[in-house]
Amino acid sequence: MKKIILILFCFQATFAFSQNYESPQPTITGYNIYGYINGIRLDSLPATYATFGWRGDSFTFDYGQGWGKKKKTLITDDKGTLLIIGNYNLPFAFNFFYYNGWELDKIYPISNGSDFILKKRNR
Repeated sequence: MKKIILILFCFQATFAFSQNYESPQPTITGYNIYGYINGIRLDSLPATYATFGWRGDSFTFDYGQGWGKKKKTLITDDKGTLLIIGNYNLPFAFNFFYYNGWELDKIYPISNGSDFILKKRNR
């Protein structure tokens, strides 16, 4: 009887910690990657303040360059590949921006979410 209970417990434990298939997965494995906007690295942008948000699965960064074209605000890696981070991974995004020379300054609630204001760090 003890062996059956042990086997059932081990069988149940294999499913208890499985990951939800529909949960968003970041395509970058660590936050220690540099982000680029239009070929300019985020830590060398000529701005003091910026905002970021999500557009689909990828996230956007606006430092005053304009929202006219989608491509101008999307963050890419050094090869031009979009960096994709799920909507539910804010700590990962804040760590990513901190590594890239930015820190969270203010959060403003808006009707469909929040507006995140970042300030350039002094290195």
